[in-house]
Amino acid sequence: MLLLFNEVILPVRTADLEKELGNVTREAIELRGEVSSKTSQVESLNKQLRSIRDQLYELQTESLFGKNNPFPQGLQDIRPGSSRKELENTFSPETIEKTDKGYWTVNLEHSIFKSTIYYFDNSKDDQAISHIMYRLGFNHKFGNEFLQNKLEDALGAPRQWEVKGYYSWETKRRAVYKSDPDSFVVMNKGRILALWPSN
Repeated sequence: MLLLFNEVILPVRTADLEKELGNVTREAIELRGEVSSKTSQVESLNKQLRSIRDQLYELQTESLFGKNNPFPQGLQDIRPGSSRKELENTFSPETIEKTDKGYWTVNLEHSIFKSTIYYFDNSKDDQAISHIMYRLGFNHKFGNEFLQNKLEDALGAPRQWEVKGYYSWETKRRAVYKSDPDSFVVMNKGRILALWPSN
């Protein structure tokens, strides 16, 4: 029996295992090649993505606002007077934080603005948007004068209020209010923010 095992069974089993080992080794090499190829593709796509984001950032930074237009490039679809439904149709559901406090926050993929807050006029049946706050990210790298300079480039010299740091602009249809370096509000002309100082 030992002779049969040593002379027949062991060599056959050894040959089978060596063949199986060769097949598994070949498969592993092929899979490593595929993984390497996919890794290269992912790296290439990530490089393209960074390049596109850089280009978008430069474009949005350079021409943040159109002349006499208080709405940032890329964020012009929703304006005061737009409905909740229009807001829901413009932004993906996972970016909208809905509250029952009269406003919704939209977290953005915009290069400059990280969120917008849309306030609703609850005194009207349609509860249309009454005003919009555009906010830079908390750790932005633009400096305190960035937003002020961009608004002045687009809208001209602001009205300066008695309280230091409070500015406003008017266009044909809109009023713009800014009281801090990181945000500003757009609403229909003739309206004023509730906590805005009077002159």
